[in-house]
Amino acid sequence: AITAVYASTYQAYAGDNVGITVEAANLGDFDETTNVTAYANMSKIDTRNSLHLGAHSNTTLSFTWNTSNMNPGNYTIWAFADYVPGETNLDDNLFIDGIVTLQAPPVHCIHDVAVISVQPQSQSIFIGQELTVFVTVKNKGNSTESFNVTLYYDSNPLQKITVYSLPPTNEQTLTFQWDTSNIEPGTYTISAYAEPVLEETNLANNWFEDGTVEVKKPQPSITRDVAVVFLSANPIEVEAGENATIMVTVVNLGSMPESFNTTVYYNSNVIQVIPLASLIPYVPETMTIGWNTKNVKPGVYTISANATILEGETNTANNSLKDGNVTIKPPLEIPYWALLIPFLIGLAILALLLLLLRRRKKKKKQEKPVTTSRYIILSHPHI
Repeated sequence: AITAVYASTYQAYAGDNVGITVEAANLGDFDETTNVTAYANMSKIDTRNSLHLGAHSNTTLSFTWNTSNMNPGNYTIWAFADYVPGETNLDDNLFIDGIVTLQAPPVHCIHDVAVISVQPQSQSIFIGQELTVFVTVKNKGNSTESFNVTLYYDSNPLQKITVYSLPPTNEQTLTFQWDTSNIEPGTYTISAYAEPVLEETNLANNWFEDGTVEVKKPQPSITRDVAVVFLSANPIEVEAGENATIMVTVVNLGSMPESFNTTVYYNSNVIQVIPLASLIPYVPETMTIGWNTKNVKPGVYTISANATILEGETNTANNSLKDGNVTIKPPLEIPYWALLIPFLIGLAILALLLLLLRRRKKKKKQEKPVTTSRYIILSHPHI
């Protein structure tokens, strides 16, 4: 049975601890073991498990009610002892004490601003580079605050930023920029400081030190710049099907050897892609290619050359060069009838030769002498 329940106070502030006393008794003739639980309304405060009570004995139990998570209001305090086997009188297992009133705690103005994080984007930079540093501040008090935050390298202030009207429990991340143009090489400690606000007493969290950042001497500058400096086509007028010779000169104006392609065009059509490997700085490279105009329609074409734009190259105006125009003329066409002319001329020459031969034979025939036959009759006297 529960014979009594009472609280150490019947009026407290939410968040206070309230003591609850419970008296339990075994009114029977046998030793018993039970569990006793204390409640505030239907919220369990605590349980005493396996409480052993001898026959006709009693005990006093102490509970602590932590009201941190309780809303202001009225709470009925009561206790309950679990039933034991064979128990018939169950009415006295429950005992209701009364009501404890929780009030809202009094408001005390707490002023406490803090730097909770300092994060540089890099732990190592070169002189002349700009480093971004993120600083997070928090209002740990219960009043809205405005305050200044200063970033330092070692003991040297870098930049001050004002935080305006930061509500209680809120955080805000500030972005600082550190220009290292005039900083000597070395390792520097980065920290941030939130200036205390009026009536602030906890100053330990106003200062936050992140770690170190190394500022190094700048690396030698690297320039990447390739250019087409000369382009010429010869001849500038050809018949379709003939070859034109194109000369193109490129130069590496950067600070390191470069590998790239040079593409030669007529209008927007590619004539040839010329690869170059490891062209050293300031040594011109002249290349000569032949342009076969067999499949090019007659017309006027602009000749140009383009060197590949390299990664990190900023001066790209000199990567392209136009030479001028090349005129492709239609090829000379011979009419079919003109092909008969050599044959006709041959026939005429042959006919002339035959005529001359005939005349020559005729002339020789006319000039041949006439032969007169003379007969001599000899007398033979003895006949």
